[in-house]
Amino acid sequence: VDLTELGNGLANSAIAAVITVAIMLIILLPTMVITRLSSHRMGKVVEFVCMLPLAIPAIALVVGLGPIYRFLSTTILPTDGYWLALAYVILVLPYAYRALDAGLRQLDVRTLFEASQTFGSSWLGTMVKVIIPNLRTAILSACFVSIAVVLGEYTLAALLGRSNLQNALFVMNQNDSFIAAAMALLAMVFAIVLLMSIDVVSAAANKKYRKGSKR
Repeated sequence: VDLTELGNGLANSAIAAVITVAIMLIILLPTMVITRLSSHRMGKVVEFVCMLPLAIPAIALVVGLGPIYRFLSTTILPTDGYWLALAYVILVLPYAYRALDAGLRQLDVRTLFEASQTFGSSWLGTMVKVIIPNLRTAILSACFVSIAVVLGEYTLAALLGRSNLQNALFVMNQNDSFIAAAMALLAMVFAIVLLMSIDVVSAAANKKYRKGSKR
């Protein structure tokens, strides 16, 4: 069995997952922190925007993004499947927002910023040294759910004719359903292992952070 298509699809999905997580954190995390420091109304607006992908039917969202990607792929971007990450950021927003929001609700962000700036720390320094360490678990949860969404996405890739993991599994299923089922099972096992790994890393990080705080 030729596994070239599967290898390409897996590579595209992996790269897309990394790009999606990076863009999501760079855009969403600072935005949510800023809303905690500013007005409550702005927070509601950000929450509404992030929840929109859940209210819009998936097929409508995909059909709407299709023409945009066709234009971009012929004028700006190459046709590599991992560039679907720009659309995947929209798909993961609701889940990543909820994960980060759960972590931020446990912090008094305003007090932490005021205390940090009293000791001369900059806004970026406070984010890196104070806010992010206290949001390890929430950030890991947001990353995991984003990776899970990217690895399981099929419709957008199929509509645009791009190769990703699910599209490659579908094509393989047409030729050899046994191999396709085995690969799908391996993908599920990978997701479970990833979840357990994140849980172990999160617990170890929190334990180390608590020891450092006691000192």
